[in-house]
Amino acid sequence: MSTDSESTHSFPAPVGGAPLEVDFAPSILFAVLYAFLVPVAIYRAVNRRSRTAVYIGSTVFTIERVVAFGLRAYTARHAGARLNNQLEMYFQMTFSGGFISMANDLNTLLRAFLVDLTFGTARGTPQDPAHDTSSNFSQIALTPVRGGGAAHDGSSARQASSPDQSSVERGWRGNQPRMRARLRALFGCTALGLLVPLTLNLVSGILYKRAISPGTNTQLVQVMRITGSALATLFLVFFAGCAWYAMVAIPRVPRKPTMYLILIPLLLHIIGIYRLDVMFHWTTSLLSIAPGSQNRGVDKAFFYTFHIAPEWLAVALLLSVNIRRTFRTGMWGDFSSSKPVEDVE
Repeated sequence: MSTDSESTHSFPAPVGGAPLEVDFAPSILFAVLYAFLVPVAIYRAVNRRSRTAVYIGSTVFTIERVVAFGLRAYTARHAGARLNNQLEMYFQMTFSGGFISMANDLNTLLRAFLVDLTFGTARGTPQDPAHDTSSNFSQIALTPVRGGGAAHDGSSARQASSPDQSSVERGWRGNQPRMRARLRALFGCTALGLLVPLTLNLVSGILYKRAISPGTNTQLVQVMRITGSALATLFLVFFAGCAWYAMVAIPRVPRKPTMYLILIPLLLHIIGIYRLDVMFHWTTSLLSIAPGSQNRGVDKAFFYTFHIAPEWLAVALLLSVNIRRTFRTGMWGDFSSSKPVEDVE
């Protein structure tokens, strides 16, 4: 008797669709790819020269993704598990919160990176390259002398310590306490702001289990999902814009960490755009293969290409460098009033 009402009940289509037989191979693939990252993440997290809170989060994230794709592969091969609302709730929560948690890591890296630049080098102050704790950012070039002379002769030493030497006068000159305070306030606000989309996406994932059943407020779940992903995408675009502005506006900013701070949020914002597109679709059943259900072959291909692959690439990029040294984060990021000291090799 309730069959008609259930068949006409519609709810937001699950992002990635229900795990079907076609999901088995890609789920195994990404479980293996994330498994390869686990030992790298653990090494970064426990090594004293690279250990930082960002790596601790990345380690937990990679292990969780191995579990998530293992469960997805299992569900793809067991028809009875496909209608398990608890599992579907978990999948919606973990896929909606993953790229936002990485956005929070980016906020930590960008803050530490830009704040470090505000300590600067006082104009006209001689610098000893052997003891310069900001050598990553000053970029003092030691050019070989023509004719086979040594790079560290008296002439080059006088050039490096000259008040008119270009490496001393480039970028922010000297200590910038006001700029430092503004940056800390800005990225403190963005850290708090990221809690909004994270909360919206996680709560919408919890409520998704109820939205599948008739008689629930499915529109509320839809609004929360869309709002959360839209806000997260805007934050990611903002982070990429800040890094790009720093690269073009501050001459002494090193290019490698800046490019990482541009590329990673751009990869993650692909996820946000993809989610905003598919979340406008509705379905009447988790196992429906109707257009918009996210269960067709093309839907699955888009999910793994534009949601899962960029996420894995972003994590791999984070783990490919020593974050503590590259972005000058220290253990907990920028939470000190003094200039961070570079680790000794």
